[in-house]
Amino acid sequence: MPGGSRRRMHSTITLAFWLTLIAGSLSLSSNAMALELRPAVGASLEYTNNAGLTPDNEDDDWITRGYVGGSLSEKTGPLKADATTSLTYEHYINNTFGNKYYFDLAANSTWEMIRNRLNWQVRDYYTQTPVDSFNADTPANTQNTNVFSIGPQIQLPVTGRQTISVNPLFQDYYYGDDDIDNRQYGLNANWLYRLYPHVNTGVEGRVTRVKYDNDDKYPEYTISTFNGVISGERVYTQSQETLFNYTLKLGGTTIRRDRSEDESGPVGSLTWLYRLTGHSAVRLFTASELTDTSSSYYDSQVNPQNGDFSNIQSSGDVLRENTVRLSYERQGSRLTANVGIEYRDLDYKVAPDDRKVKAIGSGLNYRVLPMVTTGVYGSFNQTKGTNDDRRDDRYILGGNLSYRLSRKLSTVFNLQYQNKDSTEAIEKYSEFRAFVSLVYGYGSQALPGPMDTGY
Repeated sequence: MPGGSRRRMHSTITLAFWLTLIAGSLSLSSNAMALELRPAVGASLEYTNNAGLTPDNEDDDWITRGYVGGSLSEKTGPLKADATTSLTYEHYINNTFGNKYYFDLAANSTWEMIRNRLNWQVRDYYTQTPVDSFNADTPANTQNTNVFSIGPQIQLPVTGRQTISVNPLFQDYYYGDDDIDNRQYGLNANWLYRLYPHVNTGVEGRVTRVKYDNDDKYPEYTISTFNGVISGERVYTQSQETLFNYTLKLGGTTIRRDRSEDESGPVGSLTWLYRLTGHSAVRLFTASELTDTSSSYYDSQVNPQNGDFSNIQSSGDVLRENTVRLSYERQGSRLTANVGIEYRDLDYKVAPDDRKVKAIGSGLNYRVLPMVTTGVYGSFNQTKGTNDDRRDDRYILGGNLSYRLSRKLSTVFNLQYQNKDSTEAIEKYSEFRAFVSLVYGYGSQALPGPMDTGY
């Protein structure tokens, strides 16, 4: 499909989410609606002493940004919707890079057409991802990425303990690189049996047909997966609050490709969450999957705690993805903290993008006064390319101070230092950044680039 036609189709699909949401809203009575819209506007100024993230000939630059965004939510009645969006304009005063617009959207809506029988779900995630995940995070190495997903969720109760669910699904993936744009047509089905009051077991299967726009370069293929599933939780008897919950899946996947060798093998995952206190919890996620990078991108948007997509190289290939991620999070009235450790082993079947990734990140925020919060953060990422013996080590250290001038007006001041060491001399760099922003309304300004820990 030509690039222009593809982009028009991508814009139409993104618009379709909002039209579906509006149509669902109009179909409901005004008494059943409790739509909440929270807009925001803001501006920021940033200084960097190495705008191009280069090893030599470092150029400092000032970056100005304008920001509009907001959130929308509807949590009552048949329509459930949740969306956050932003549009950021970025200008490098010394012209290190050209002017850029960054659009972000995370939207999810479910329309309950028949109570406990039929839901219609629409999702859209639009963000920026690296073109080459090994290289420096600059505007030149950034591409727009979007996935649009739509399909009905059909539930068929068999008995009081048994339920069958069927979910036909269409997904459209758009990247800045037209070669790996693709569409996926899937059918998911599962049978769930309540073994005990807090333990469920069952089986699930899914079949997905993947079609790339450039089918001369990337052949079509069909992914078939079958899993046995057991899930459960333990709750406090008096309060009925969850102490821990888990989901274990074990099975196998077969990938049949039109012009390449088929792939098959065992797959499985374990998700385990344990609440240490009412304010803190530990979460473990580990998985071994035969998949494609588009599906990994979608999962990272729906379940961001399962891993950082920036550690994956986007590709039209299929791969074996092994992930282990352990995280801790605390949400207190004055102190919030998080720590995450991740190991990822990516084995592509054709593309020479195999790599092993080790990452750790942490952040801490403390409310000093009702209107003043301070924070520190840091992260370390080591990526080894197993095809070319490349190794990159990058660490980030930063701190910030935020002050709420009024109920809706806030300002943030941030200082950050990052350093990257690489076996590729051209990819070594160090950089210092200083950033100040002013936002009126909901949320804070989302920035392209490594201004956070990734956890």
